[in-house]
Amino acid sequence: MSETFEYRIHKGWRIVIYLAAPAMILVFAGLLVMTVAGRDEQLLKIYWLLVPVCIAMILLAGVGLLDAIKSRLWLDDSGIIAESALRRQELMSHEIKGYTVADKYIFIHPDNTRLKKIKISTYVEKRSEIERWLADRYPDLDMLEAEREQAEILSNNDFGGSTRERAKKLESARKRARILNWTGTGIGLWAIFYPQPYDYLLLATMIIPVVCIVVLQRSGGLIRLEEKKGTSYPSVLTGIFMPAVALFLRSLLDYNIFDYSKLWVPLIVMALIAGLAAAVADKKRTGKGMNYYAAIVACCLTFVYCFGAALFVNCRFDPSAPRQYTATVLSKRISSGKTTSYYVELSPWGPQVTSGEVNISKSLYTLLGENREVKIYFLEGRLGIPWFVVER
Repeated sequence: MSETFEYRIHKGWRIVIYLAAPAMILVFAGLLVMTVAGRDEQLLKIYWLLVPVCIAMILLAGVGLLDAIKSRLWLDDSGIIAESALRRQELMSHEIKGYTVADKYIFIHPDNTRLKKIKISTYVEKRSEIERWLADRYPDLDMLEAEREQAEILSNNDFGGSTRERAKKLESARKRARILNWTGTGIGLWAIFYPQPYDYLLLATMIIPVVCIVVLQRSGGLIRLEEKKGTSYPSVLTGIFMPAVALFLRSLLDYNIFDYSKLWVPLIVMALIAGLAAAVADKKRTGKGMNYYAAIVACCLTFVYCFGAALFVNCRFDPSAPRQYTATVLSKRISSGKTTSYYVELSPWGPQVTSGEVNISKSLYTLLGENREVKIYFLEGRLGIPWFVVER
């Protein structure tokens, strides 16, 4: 008879859950009682939001606590059993196709699509021991897929006339992808945390994603947009993603846009077209159905990139003459996270008929006090998207 191994959620996490879950239940239960009883007028104003949120958080904490108590994983040569607060799953050894390892979970895949795969949290104790146990008995499906893709590339005549030529072309594609990904990551982080020299750096964040797309298209399918663990195909996703995100964040932090209405429709249309094009291109390349993952990735990247690029061009290269207004500082606040942002609330001014909060630089923030007057320079924008600048 084979030995059975039993595992639970890691002891440290169990202690955290044992302490945090009851505290959450008490806090949200108290908030729920105060809201329903009507003892706080401020809470009554958001009654419709607080009640479902409190109930959801109480249920979530309760399930988390029950899961920490009840969750178990059993491994033996006959199969695998995983039990949680809400369900119990079992796969016999002859029903297991293999396993894959992701950042947060280990997946046990059945060989029959009618059966559900078992998901093992990486917060389980002795994770490395579990992975070794699985590796001794079942294949790593990511490794098998990588080997299959490697063989596919080396046998594809589109990538060269001989195996040696194809292998050389694959290594060259991997090197190009690495260079683009490293460059894109470096430029993106530089633009986020220290955007100087500003114009050249922001132009670089606009150019690198375009270069990545050109390289991807000219690779003939050897370089891919999507990034999968263990794949043999190189990807330029990081080289596009980091500069696009940097461009997006800088546009939000550096410019105060008065009206976005002229921006949304073109952005959404462009994102949908990019997603459809990516799905169709992947279908033609693989001969399979639409790749919805690639479509979603293309939609999101296009939207983020075009949003940042449009606002940068609109504001940085705006030739319009500014109209000047005056406003009063009503309040100030600082938002801290990965980056620090500075905000002031201004009284109505010009076309702004109500008071509103705007983002300003740190240097200006330190100079302004409440009830201090500031100048507002209102501009039309290179692309017709109105924006404004706040100064002393």
